[in-house]
Amino acid sequence: MPNHTPSFLQRWLRPYRGLPPSVYIQVLCSFINNVGGISKLFLPLYLREGYHLPYSRSAC
Repeated sequence: MPNHTPSFLQRWLRPYRGLPPSVYIQVLCSFINNVGGISKLFLPLYLREGYHLPYSRSAC
């Protein structure tokens, strides 16, 4: 018989299996919101390097 041990991700997600779908939607939306906040940190750098704008014009 093969010894099948669950992966790290399976063990980590097991306690959250019975949650309602609205919880998963809220977590996903929070993740997307946080990623958007982090990307605002790098937007002035992108505008400066890509479009040669001064930092004063590319401030968010």
